[in-house]
Amino acid sequence: VCLDTIVRQDFPDKWTDIVPKCHAYLSSDNQETWLGTLMSLHQLSKKYKFKKSDERGPYITAMKDLLPLMYNRMIVVLPNQSEPSVCLQRWMLKIFYCSMHYQLPFELINENTLPSWMMVFQTIIDRPVPPEYEKEDEEERASSEWWKTKK
Repeated sequence: VCLDTIVRQDFPDKWTDIVPKCHAYLSSDNQETWLGTLMSLHQLSKKYKFKKSDERGPYITAMKDLLPLMYNRMIVVLPNQSEPSVCLQRWMLKIFYCSMHYQLPFELINENTLPSWMMVFQTIIDRPVPPEYEKEDEEERASSEWWKTKK
């Protein structure tokens, strides 16, 4: 909640270094910093989710560097089916969804990058859920990271 308020009020005018910090943490090989970074980027994405194209300039500029980096990080965590890894995947998908929600910004995604992202989506949808989560009832299953990621 605090981060949401800060991002909505202070980005890009007062909090100018959020993007370089997110880039630095996401560039790090320390995966423990990625979740907080992705949550921050998600708040930033939510701020611009419903904005018109001409109002999304600061976000588009930020995501030009962050989206390819996020794709590279997705490729790193995609083969790992541990719960923390699947949680990271889910947050990356949420950011991608917010970025493309009502419009396909060609500055961020084009005919070269879209097929790569589509392969990631197909991989996530096609992979089986671990058997221990298949046995849960439907309500509990819906709250697991694997089902949330597929959703």
